[in-house]
Amino acid sequence: MLAITRRTLLGRLGALGLGVPLAWAARPAGATSDGARDFIQAIGARALKVAAGARDRRKEGLKELLKDGLDIEAVGRFALGAFLRQSNPKKVEEYLLVFHDYVMMAYPDMLAKFDLRAFNILSVKASEGDTTFIATSIEYGEKDKSEVGWYVREVGPGAYKVQDVQLEGFSLRAFQRAKFEKILRDRWIDGLIRILAGWVKAGKEEPYF
Repeated sequence: MLAITRRTLLGRLGALGLGVPLAWAARPAGATSDGARDFIQAIGARALKVAAGARDRRKEGLKELLKDGLDIEAVGRFALGAFLRQSNPKKVEEYLLVFHDYVMMAYPDMLAKFDLRAFNILSVKASEGDTTFIATSIEYGEKDKSEVGWYVREVGPGAYKVQDVQLEGFSLRAFQRAKFEKILRDRWIDGLIRILAGWVKAGKEEPYF
């Protein structure tokens, strides 16, 4: 397995808060930021509950967070970079299916030992369109603390998804794109699909050089 680095931690942090579905009634357009704030607040509460629970149940709890709240397709498309436009649409759909399986395999495994202690919202700022940027402070491990930013988009009336996560200038989506860049340059999308499928089958991610 790869050594844990700050960028790996970004992936862990990004996965940790990704989601909880909210089936609220439709809100006025001006209330989008309020809904996004409530969404992130709910994410924090749920993430804390998962972190405080039994260790042997954390992985399943994290899978549910990912499945419910992360816009996995949006992250997967961004990770392809220029290859998104250069690839056959059917190949992109094939890739997105295996990318979903990869996220559900890799992210919870990375987060299973993550020890979140506190989660607090610092500020809420409308970004562009229907996206809101929310700054939070998280405490984890024995005494670590970081500021984490969340880009949240209203994907339907009262329904929200996390589009990106930022930690000290590092972006979850950019991190994922960087991980796939060499594979795509060497083997194109077909090679990436095969490698992701292999990782999913093995239940772990192997280094690619």
